[in-house]
Amino acid sequence: MSFQQTACDIHLTPEHGRRRTSLVAICNNDEGSGLTSDIYLDDFLGNDNGHFVWGGKNITQTSRNLEVSREGPSRLPVLHGDLLNSSGDYVSDHCYLDEHIFNINGELLFKPNEGREW
Repeated sequence: MSFQQTACDIHLTPEHGRRRTSLVAICNNDEGSGLTSDIYLDDFLGNDNGHFVWGGKNITQTSRNLEVSREGPSRLPVLHGDLLNSSGDYVSDHCYLDEHIFNINGELLFKPNEGREW
């Protein structure tokens, strides 16, 4: 299912002690019921010299000010943050969460080889 069309209350929950961040949303399942689902961004999202990279790891360890917003007429879920680059500076970047995160029957799942449908 399309993540942006079948999820609401999309937000991040940081786990400071474990240095990881969960993406949390209420996702509709196949019956239309809303279920709370979460997924650890650090398992598949990383930082490459100040840029978000899918297939990386541990984004929380080299970023700050992570937040999710819904943007544009389609209300796409966008992750924003300041990411550490090789010069030791934090630079702003963003990524579209619906490129690789999907709602499958009420559960947020990462699919590495999928792309956003336009």
